[in-house]
Amino acid sequence: MEHYGRRCQGMLTTEPPSQCDYRFRFKECRFCNGENDIAARRCGHCGEAIIDPDDQLKDALQLKDATVIRCAGISFHQQGSRLQIIYHDEQGEELKESFDFSKPKQLQVFNQLFGRRLQQSQQPRRFKSLEEVLGCQQQFSHPDFVIARKSGHHLRVTERIFDYQEITEKRISCNRQKTGQLTRITRNA
Repeated sequence: MEHYGRRCQGMLTTEPPSQCDYRFRFKECRFCNGENDIAARRCGHCGEAIIDPDDQLKDALQLKDATVIRCAGISFHQQGSRLQIIYHDEQGEELKESFDFSKPKQLQVFNQLFGRRLQQSQQPRRFKSLEEVLGCQQQFSHPDFVIARKSGHHLRVTERIFDYQEITEKRISCNRQKTGQLTRITRNA
């Protein structure tokens, strides 16, 4: 089956036939990690409100202990059983986080955050080892923005905003349809 659009429109050949629920672009619910359409305001799984990325960025920029970068790329480095991810911004600033692959919970968190973030991915990927991740590191999509909060003497990555441009483009399209005129949304970054 070939996928197309933000959400696959194909029908599964099951009895009874059902629509494929694969999403190419999505917003994750911070409460249940459910995948939702990029324009969703409420989670279709748990019903909680989904935070608008613009509001999330504005709130983070107002905090004294938060750092927000516009991510231009990511790099992966092995440190024993740990995977260190470095988010690079356009001015050379970096934010780092790491996942200990020897701990099942850390591996599960990595898979939840990045298993669907491979370029050209048709299915979510469940990584089992650090070597497997490093073998396909060039295929990972980087987030558009990364938010970190000060924790002691270090910054801890708290949010990664993917697909930011598509979310704002969808909002522009909706506004045009509602008002019948061109509406511009500017990004402060």
